[in-house]
Amino acid sequence: MLRFCELEEVQSELLVMLQPDERAVLMARRCFALDLKNDAELIAEYEAVHGPGAGWPAVIEHIKATGVEVMEIWRTGDRLFMIAEVADDYPRPVEAPADVERWETLMWRFQPAKYSSGLPPSVIVGIW
Repeated sequence: MLRFCELEEVQSELLVMLQPDERAVLMARRCFALDLKNDAELIAEYEAVHGPGAGWPAVIEHIKATGVEVMEIWRTGDRLFMIAEVADDYPRPVEAPADVERWETLMWRFQPAKYSSGLPPSVIVGIW
């Protein structure tokens, strides 16, 4: 599952409710932060290429192959948060197809060269 939505939606939406006896099925979560250029048109384009059905199949399959089971991307202003539920053996060492490199090159154009938001910059270790 890939989900992209505004962070403000959290207040009106119950995402997950677990009963105490269900805790054993919880997966590990990895959380990442990323800044976008503070440009409304670029942010809209970023959201469009991450919208339902817009992701490149080879990229989605590669993400799953690394052990990501569920992924959500949230945005507030120009800051993104990705929350991924991952398998115990994440990240799996799998070779990335050429489409993944092309996708990542496309994604770099949405990120600022220098950070200008009032928030501290996220740590850059690749696209995420």
